[in-house]
Formats: sequence, structure tokens, C-alpha cells
Amino acid sequence: GDSIEEGMALKRLADYSFRLGRLAEARSHALDALELARRTDNLPDQEEMLQRLSESSERLGDTAAALAYAREAALLGRQIAAADREVRLAELTRELEDH
Repeated sequence: GDSIEEGMALKRLADYSFRLGRLAEARSHALDALELARRTDNLPDQEEMLQRLSESSERLGDTAAALAYAREAALLGRQIAAADREVRLAELTRELEDH
């Protein structure tokens, strides 16, 4: 859908801006991408943009923001991993029950 394409475009803009050293621009695009990822409940994109925000903030000298974004990304990463493990356990349980 449109929101998926928009999210991909914003992520690319954030990445390209970061690589070009346009850190304030990268942070702005990452914030937009994060907002969209939150609206669409896209946890992997949220985690990725939080990491990008942390990196951009650190390079801009805003260590407090960098730490806050890194903490939020780490927490989200643990939630994603836990959800993935639960899905795997459910799959294995169904497989066992089917045999």
C-alpha cells in the first residue's frame, strides 16, 4: 500500500542523508519514518528508525537523545524477538499436534 511505499522512501531518505553527513536532515526523515511506522504498527521499522535516530543524535552531539533512542530501540528489539519466539513455539506445537 501507499504507507509501505512512503515508509520505504522515508527510510531511504534517512539513510542517504546520514551517509552524506546531513545529520539534521537524516534525523528529520527518521522521525517522519518512525511516526509512520508507529501509525501502521510496523515494529521492525520502528526499531530501525530508533537506531538511526540514536546514531544521528550522537553524531550531532546530543548524547542524551542518542541514549534515549538507543534504549527504546533495545526494548523494542527484545519485544520483537520475544514475539518471534512465541510464533515459533506455536508453529512447533501445531506441527507436533498434527502428527
